[in-house]
Amino acid sequence: MKKYIVLAALLVATMACKEVKSQTNKEALGIVKGSQTQITKKQEEINSKTPSKYAFEYKITEEAEANGEKIDIHYMVKPKATYFGMVMVLSKKDFIKNSITIMDIGRNKSITLINRKDNKVLRVIDIPEVKEDANQHISIVRTNTKNILGYACQGYKISTNDGTNTLYITQDASFGFNRGFGSTSKVSLKGKGIDAATIEELENGLMMESEFKSNENNPSVIDSKMRVKEITKLSFTVDLSEYKTLGS
Repeated sequence: MKKYIVLAALLVATMACKEVKSQTNKEALGIVKGSQTQITKKQEEINSKTPSKYAFEYKITEEAEANGEKIDIHYMVKPKATYFGMVMVLSKKDFIKNSITIMDIGRNKSITLINRKDNKVLRVIDIPEVKEDANQHISIVRTNTKNILGYACQGYKISTNDGTNTLYITQDASFGFNRGFGSTSKVSLKGKGIDAATIEELENGLMMESEFKSNENNPSVIDSKMRVKEITKLSFTVDLSEYKTLGS
């Protein structure tokens, strides 16, 4: 569940903070609190197990806010795929800054594609493992319902040692997309008293809104929120063969 809190609950909104403009891989990987995980970013070549192309069928546009700043994030999704694409709009003029990041959860790889003026390059690193805290408190309860963009959404209040995250998730979309909340997260929910129906709803639904508020005794965690602005059909394929591996 810790992986879910970091990747699913905080990834969406905390990228809006000012630090995202000066840092690189840490925010793109959803690592909000640097003290949680010490990682070594190792550059790797594309290997035979990495597909040459990634296809997407939907685009989800979200507005994320943290530290008083807002940013649009475009997620590219293919239903039932173990990967998703992400573009953070850091600049409306310098499109090189708006690189594409593909999070291939199934292969544990993060692929960043940079479209430079003179060439196209990519960088591949391992997605860092977020270790669970055995003492982490977790509770999930259903709250109110609301309508977002015409979708009926169920609210969920998730409380942990770090703070409280309120999510609104719909089951009415034609696909589900909740970053990081999958089979690996179920293991950490054992013995937490969370019913199976709630876990299934969180895993299979589409998150439309999220607001995280940190505990007063944990000032290192950033308050953040996000809301889906638009969901559109998309026919888009990223061809990795068009890119040169950075450092090669």
